[in-house]
Amino acid sequence: MLNLRNMESLKKWTIIGIIIGVIVGFVSIAIYYGILLVQEFFMSDFVGFVPPLPAGEGGLLTYTFSVEHYWLLPVSIIIGGLISGIIVYRFAPEAEGHGSDAVISAYHNEGGTIRRRVPLIKLVASALTIGSGGSAGREGPTAQVSAGIGSVLSKYLDISDSDKRNMTAIAMGAGIGAIFKAPFGGALLSAEILYRRDMETEVIFPAIIASIIGYTILGAFTGYTPIFGINENIVNYVFNPYLLPFLVGVGLFTGVFARLYIKIFYFVHDHFRAWNVSNYFKPAIGAVGTGALVLVFPELAGIGYGWMQFMMAGDFHVFVNTFGMPLILFFLVLAVMKMVTAATSIASGGSGGVFAPGMFAGSSIGVAVALAFSTFFPTLIPLSLVGVFAIIGMLSFFGAAGKVPIAVTLMVIEMTGTIALLPAAMFSVAVALIVSGKDSIYRAQVYNRLDSPAHITEYYTPLMNKVKVRTIVTKNFAIKPDTKPGFAEEFMKINDLASAPVVNEDDKLLGAVYLDDVVHMSESDKRSSVSVKLRRVKYVSIASTADEAWRAMVKNKATWCAVVDGDKFVGIVKMNSIFNKYTKKWK
Repeated sequence: MLNLRNMESLKKWTIIGIIIGVIVGFVSIAIYYGILLVQEFFMSDFVGFVPPLPAGEGGLLTYTFSVEHYWLLPVSIIIGGLISGIIVYRFAPEAEGHGSDAVISAYHNEGGTIRRRVPLIKLVASALTIGSGGSAGREGPTAQVSAGIGSVLSKYLDISDSDKRNMTAIAMGAGIGAIFKAPFGGALLSAEILYRRDMETEVIFPAIIASIIGYTILGAFTGYTPIFGINENIVNYVFNPYLLPFLVGVGLFTGVFARLYIKIFYFVHDHFRAWNVSNYFKPAIGAVGTGALVLVFPELAGIGYGWMQFMMAGDFHVFVNTFGMPLILFFLVLAVMKMVTAATSIASGGSGGVFAPGMFAGSSIGVAVALAFSTFFPTLIPLSLVGVFAIIGMLSFFGAAGKVPIAVTLMVIEMTGTIALLPAAMFSVAVALIVSGKDSIYRAQVYNRLDSPAHITEYYTPLMNKVKVRTIVTKNFAIKPDTKPGFAEEFMKINDLASAPVVNEDDKLLGAVYLDDVVHMSESDKRSSVSVKLRRVKYVSIASTADEAWRAMVKNKATWCAVVDGDKFVGIVKMNSIFNKYTKKWK
């Protein structure tokens, strides 16, 4: 075991950053080529369809749409969804969905722990979903696979629990940075993606090291050209303050559509979760919806980077069919349809990232807004700026949807190879963030460090030492030892508790009875009383602090603890009471 616990912080995190960087580099290679391999089999050989590629991945300046077996497009997507669903729900259900949310949740609630089997299952399932034509991105899978391997490796390092948790966050952001060839943005994403209005600053330094190493390893196989290459109109762009009102317009539109993206995604997600159908088949059912829309708009299949490249170039003749719609309307419709197919591909239980679909939708909205402005203000917004608006739309849309404005701004600048857009991008993403509201595409995010269970002792303990139990006790809350199990079970359910204190006629605390014990009582015990399942529990005195009560709850594995005055039972202190008192004092 590598002993890092007592090592100087800079050295320790440099070593950890290097280790994670190597992991991330090879994970990125596996996912990149895994998707290409599946895509070659399903899309190229089975369907006879080769979607366009971005400039940084070998894409050409021209593209002609061609499909040998057009009606096999949805069949390919459904097969990929079916196999992916069976693999995920058979071996690792937590690998479903977009991946990043599972890592964020693991960071906040599980000490960064991810099961060993998850990385492999996520890699295979994501390659099947995306490679067969599912409308999803590769960044979420990269994040979860990288974080999963980082989590497993952390168990073999002599580091603290908080360091193990941080390794998960570092691997997640570095993985995204590597696969997008945007190492600095990925490093910031490690810190920013965990919260809606905060950052985990201590992970930035090792994340920079990890992200750069991961990017270097991936680039050795795929090249170091930015994903979208370098567009001449974008490179020659010079910031003009007269464009600020138009950038506000981009921010307003992308902010509104970002809210719509979140609503659509979780509408589908929640309905599929509630649907009384085997989980094995839900991704395939969602793929039916994806496939139907792909028949109408083939641009929706797969990741979509190649189509985004043409949006940035202002080259719209390559798009398959506008159905007689004005281009402004076409790109707005295309954006909404991409949101819908992302939901049917991922929120149904498929495996893939939400980042790339969000970028596609944002680019489409940026193009639509640019075309609208160019119609009315051709001098200020010439068509040569359409690519600029596509990029700004891309980053402001997902910066708002994912509540990661700083990281996404930097990532998109890296992905497009120019920093000239930075002032305009910052302005637009700020507007979009305000308009988008409090919801995020990453449900597992918490508002700030104060709300994270990972930091509960750091923030809550000092103030809880000042809160006295006597100010938050709930009095006369107990059951008697001769209480029937059925009544005790009802009592606990009504009061939303998993256990209850047991007190005798002299108000002396005897212990507690737990709901799980009552539910699993034998038939003979159920005819007796709760005294047969009594457990001893930790308790506090009326003069104790809320911190002492909290520690008793942890020992008892309960959301309350008993309070005594001398040898007399007074009542209980609930966890919610501590939170409420804490919140009032904090405010």
